[in-house]
Amino acid sequence: MHASTMLASLATLAIAHLLACASPGPSFIFVAQSAASRSRRAGLLAALGMSAGAAVWAAGALLGLAALFERVAELYRVAQIAGGLYLVYIAYRIAQHAKDPLPAPGSAPPTSDARIFLGAMRVQLANPKVSVFFASIFITVLPREASLAFRLAVLLMVIVDETLWYSFVATVLSTSRARTIYGRFKTAADRITGAFLGLLGFRLVLQGARAVK
Repeated sequence: MHASTMLASLATLAIAHLLACASPGPSFIFVAQSAASRSRRAGLLAALGMSAGAAVWAAGALLGLAALFERVAELYRVAQIAGGLYLVYIAYRIAQHAKDPLPAPGSAPPTSDARIFLGAMRVQLANPKVSVFFASIFITVLPREASLAFRLAVLLMVIVDETLWYSFVATVLSTSRARTIYGRFKTAADRITGAFLGLLGFRLVLQGARAVK
């Protein structure tokens, strides 16, 4: 593959992926809520968790996981229902603690770093449509003769894109001004966040259940 073709393909993939990252969804909401309600550290850990989850789906797409989902529809539906149920659980947890006050800046977080990271990663993994998105982009842009080195470069690009975007979100929404604004409307904001994630989760579950029938 010519270097110019490789660079053009990587640039196209990077732009398409960044636009997808920037669109509102459960990943954005989870990182934003973590940063505004806890701390910049929590937001950055959530950003890394999202990056890890995206890397899993991207690697799966590069290895043909989306093709497997297409061939074995039941496997995709199981992943869809399981992911939807997890989003509903996350929504319940956020709504359950909607009235809790914000932790004081610099205080010990009530949730461990590992739980924040793994929670974010699970939110990203909860939606198998992410794998389908990567597969569609890769099929459209990725050259058929792409080498292993190029595919690894694509995977690295996904990780960098995800980390940079969600770190930016975490940094902006963890500022003292953002925390002050969030604190004024925390209960309502958390309930809206929970409702949004819950609806997304129910939608995934219903879509999966209808397809199984």
